[in-house]
Amino acid sequence: MQPQNETPATAQTPEAPGTGAAAQATTPDSRAFLLASVAWLEATRSRHVADEAVYRALARAHRADPHITNETEREHLVEAALRRADEAATFAAATGRRIEALRGPDPVAGALADIEPMATVVITVLRDRITQTARLVLGRAQTVTRMWTREGNSWRSRDPDWGLQEERLGIELAEYMDALDLPTRVADLLPRPSSMSAAAALARVAAEVRHG
Repeated sequence: MQPQNETPATAQTPEAPGTGAAAQATTPDSRAFLLASVAWLEATRSRHVADEAVYRALARAHRADPHITNETEREHLVEAALRRADEAATFAAATGRRIEALRGPDPVAGALADIEPMATVVITVLRDRITQTARLVLGRAQTVTRMWTREGNSWRSRDPDWGLQEERLGIELAEYMDALDLPTRVADLLPRPSSMSAAAALARVAAEVRHG
């Protein structure tokens, strides 16, 4: 009786990809993979669209919440919700472009065409709060936000672990963010927001809901 071949499959001499009978039997169909990828991206886009609606509704709720008496804190909550909504909208749009690219004549080239390396830094200045938002696109997008709040005559960052963000942004962009001068003089020029009664807040939110 001839001994059976007990050599592990990983140690056997491999054939060229797709040439062996086993490979031909198990290799996934490329069109099926493409269709499954498009279906996954469509579901992802739907989730981003839903997230945008959730965060915009949350912003309206914060504006109308009569239990929030600190207007600075109210604006902080509203801004955070709107920032998340804008990010979701951006992701939904980018996912939509990838779907269209995969449906094009050259799915591989089309999928890569929209991924252009880019770095952006946005600074938002309010009377008592300064927000720095850095976005790095290298195949995938990474967004990091750093916030400074006024405390008496000084400013303090709410992000003590900022140094840990270097891994997401890269050393160069993180160091650039560290080197930016904080525009505190601009903040000093801005007037303090007038207090708003709960009734006025409710009326404004009702108007926003009516106008979408």
